[in-house]
Amino acid sequence: MYRSGMVTVALYLVGLLHGGATAAVAHLAPRNDRELEVLKLDEITGTDQIQAVIERLSRERTRQQLKELVQAAVALAQQKDSPLGYNAAYIVLHLCDEIHDFQSAEVLYRFLMERARLIKSTMREFELRELMMSLAMRTRQFAQAERLGREILEMEASTPEMESRKIFVTLQMIIVYAYLNRLDDANNILAKFKAVRGLDEHPLILQREAWLLRFTGQYGKAADLYQKALAQANNEKVADFIRYQLGSLYAEMNDVDKATEYLQVLLKKEPDNPTYNNDLGYIWVDHDRNLDQAEKMIRKALEKEPENAAYLDSLAWVYYKKKQYAEAKKLLLQAVALPDGQHAELYDHLGDVHLALGEREQAVAAWKKAIELASPSHRDQQLKREAERKIRKVQAP
Repeated sequence: MYRSGMVTVALYLVGLLHGGATAAVAHLAPRNDRELEVLKLDEITGTDQIQAVIERLSRERTRQQLKELVQAAVALAQQKDSPLGYNAAYIVLHLCDEIHDFQSAEVLYRFLMERARLIKSTMREFELRELMMSLAMRTRQFAQAERLGREILEMEASTPEMESRKIFVTLQMIIVYAYLNRLDDANNILAKFKAVRGLDEHPLILQREAWLLRFTGQYGKAADLYQKALAQANNEKVADFIRYQLGSLYAEMNDVDKATEYLQVLLKKEPDNPTYNNDLGYIWVDHDRNLDQAEKMIRKALEKEPENAAYLDSLAWVYYKKKQYAEAKKLLLQAVALPDGQHAELYDHLGDVHLALGEREQAVAAWKKAIELASPSHRDQQLKREAERKIRKVQAP
């Protein structure tokens, strides 16, 4: 009797972890095809297999299809005695990142955390907080990202892996504090890393220091540190990440030749990479270079990710440069309607297009939105000042 009772409790806890008690699954049927598809995701087991499914769904499904899966999972999670399984909810939580849906992610996060706590899985709690922190940063929910980061760092590290991953979370906190305009906090974290022998010259620490210098507009110093980090990179993946950062930095410095050099190195390795194609294409368009080739590269990126707001903005800028303002406006309105389209630069572009079309009131409204969305970064603050100047010019008597 005692043994049988313990087995029942164990099965109940496993049932909760994977979506509820067995009896609940039996009488709660999915209400539509999307819910059925979500529930079937719980059949996926193993870290590699789960990651492969996340990547496949992200690659093959449109944003609308992903949104439908997320909505179905949220509906299941909110049911009493939910049939939703842990693995299914975990997979869909990752998909929230693809569609920039922090609100739905919070529902799935609470669902998963409850089940992780029931079986006292500290590692799962840790992983879930990491994932939500990443999503909060991606969707510019920096206050939530700080809270999640603090929760992670306050957790007792029960394994060497957790202790190691805490270091990366601490590095992420530098970015979070910068966007919260708390540069003293960001610099204090960096100073603590640099005070440790061996870390002061580590490529990841140098890279983060360079990022913060770039954020604050100290471009020359940032470039020197990125170069130093690149020289000391201990593997090609880290080296390519730093090359990408250098390409973006030199673009901000209006050094198109150096930006092109670094991005072309990356494109030679990955000619179909949408990010590299879009970024180099946009840099060329913005500086009136290689317009036809740039357009092909941007369209190549859009073929891979047709609902990426940044890529739509890049193509709109091609049309703007060609004085095809109506086409540019159509694409920009589509871009800013997307969850990842709430960026100052997109609204600044939209304002320029409205003005080119003679739509002065709409232009002012777009520039005001750009000002509202501008982050504390040096680049965004420059954009903010320029948008303010444009508004004054348009409104001048």
